[in-house]
Amino acid sequence: EEHPDNPGARLFLGLTLAQVGDLDGASREYKESARLAPDDPFPHYFHGQALHTLDRLDMAIREYREAVKLAPQDVRMRLNLGSAYYEQGIFESAIAQYREALKLNPGDAYIHYNLGLALADQGRFEPAIAAYKESARLNPTDPLVRYALGVVQETKGRVNEAIGEFEAAAQLAPTMAAAHAKLGWLYYNKNQVPQALEHFEKASRHDPDDAQTLHGLGLAKLASGKKDEGILSLKQAYQKEEREDKKRLIRSVLVKVGALSH
Repeated sequence: EEHPDNPGARLFLGLTLAQVGDLDGASREYKESARLAPDDPFPHYFHGQALHTLDRLDMAIREYREAVKLAPQDVRMRLNLGSAYYEQGIFESAIAQYREALKLNPGDAYIHYNLGLALADQGRFEPAIAAYKESARLNPTDPLVRYALGVVQETKGRVNEAIGEFEAAAQLAPTMAAAHAKLGWLYYNKNQVPQALEHFEKASRHDPDDAQTLHGLGLAKLASGKKDEGILSLKQAYQKEEREDKKRLIRSVLVKVGALSH
């Protein structure tokens, strides 16, 4: 104990221990630093981070709240508190922190995105769309925002808007299998088989083990008259699918095209 009463030294030691992965040791130092410097938000903030990493979310929230109380103008502290609430499923409190963070830093695309996620998880789709759109405006090259927008538009039944967003996501991130898979299903359900096939093929190239993609790929191939290839994809989908209801669905298609007996 070389600096028993120096809060800065205890804080620094905590950070050093955290870097080498001794989070319990780090927590002890942060706690001691907070006791010695009760007005300093940083021991609480870093203690919160250590607890957050250890998945002790309720304790992390307590420390982050203390940090926010001591430094209400610090965006990072509010963001961490918000994300801990979000992971706990306490969306209302997460939203409140993100909104406060945005008052301090309205130009931060990442905060708008996080706000959108929390609103969407609450089922508040219109405000979620507004938050995502603002995030996309501030950071037009982020594919995740466009993907998230597509998901909400699809949930609202706005198929063409959803397609537009997923197309944008796929253009920004050509290897994003999830965006191609979404496009595959949307085009397939619109009876636009060539587009569906193109996107299912891209999706399965970038994520060859996804059962749902293989299922869609098989259906699109059958609809394109490529029966043998379609059956092959559907059989792969059947093997990889874990959900019983979806397995039954794939099986019924295979029976219908005569690839399986009943």
